[in-house]
Amino acid sequence: MAGNGVVRYHWTPAEDAMLRQLSNETVGPNKDWEHISRSIPGRTPMSCKKRWFDQLSPAVLHDPYTPEEDRVILYAHANIGKKWARIARSLIGRTGNSVRNNWRYQMRRKYSPMTNEELENFMNAGQFGAVFVSFVNPFNPNEPDARDVGVDDPLTALTLATPGH
Repeated sequence: MAGNGVVRYHWTPAEDAMLRQLSNETVGPNKDWEHISRSIPGRTPMSCKKRWFDQLSPAVLHDPYTPEEDRVILYAHANIGKKWARIARSLIGRTGNSVRNNWRYQMRRKYSPMTNEELENFMNAGQFGAVFVSFVNPFNPNEPDARDVGVDDPLTALTLATPGH
């Protein structure tokens, strides 16, 4: 415990249960985190809020990411970068923190060994397959590319026109 009474260790199951109970008693999206934190000794309003929204909320999925979700993350990362919270908004039940951790620890292991061609085949196999003209492995961007060297944007060549135009 730090000198100011703030706890600096992992949440215990008892604290999680207390946070769940207090959060469920407060109806609506605007919970009184100040009041909730006063009921959990040593926890700040911010730590309670983060624990709820990143881990305990019933809206948060804890299942492994599907290949389709990985495709969305790869596509979004190629187009908007490491804006994890923004990417998470397109994945129901996923948080920005969860998306970032998936990128750093799971996807790197899965997709880094792939060649650009293998990753492009993976991207084109999904629900949005027709959208991907070319895709370069973000974990291996220096791998020699077997495609045309004349492509200006090495990450994606994406058609942004509306359908029928």
